[in-house]
Amino acid sequence: MLSIYLSSTSRDLEQHRDAVIKALLTADTLPKAMEFFGAQSADPVAASLAPIETCDLFIGIYANRYGHRPAGAQSITEMEYDHAVQQGRERLIFIVDPTYREGLIEQHRETDFDAITALALFKNRLNAESTRATFTTPDNLASQVLAAVLRWYQARQPEPPPPSPGTIISGNDNRIISNSTFGDNATINLGDTYNK
Repeated sequence: MLSIYLSSTSRDLEQHRDAVIKALLTADTLPKAMEFFGAQSADPVAASLAPIETCDLFIGIYANRYGHRPAGAQSITEMEYDHAVQQGRERLIFIVDPTYREGLIEQHRETDFDAITALALFKNRLNAESTRATFTTPDNLASQVLAAVLRWYQARQPEPPPPSPGTIISGNDNRIISNSTFGDNATINLGDTYNK
């Protein structure tokens, strides 16, 4: 089962995270998200970073909050991204559309100058280091995440072997036609379906 780490701030993206987690669960993937961490003896930073080391894919979702900064350091959200880079995890990045100003995303927008500055620098890094998509509503984000995960997964699947020489693939139903002779008294054997 595909293991996917979900990284974002929480208060502003609670509804978006919920929509993405539900979508990933219906797609038979295993989301690794703070909602499932439960009580642990590890500190919050260690608890957040450890699951990244065993995930197949990292999804980063970023809006208008920089996130919790333990001891004034980087936010845990930026630490998660950096850890995914260090671990060589492939990443899908989603950044809120700057014109979207609704719901929790707007209510929990950063007001602290230092946090606003750190968030702007982080987003500049994300724009420089990744091909990213923008999102608006929770449903819009969930559908984009599912589509991106599917594209990512399909791109990593091996190509099916080509049919053997002399094999003809019919145009109507993609059935493999083998051992055929054309002309009078032709014999055609229909074999397995061949998916292009």
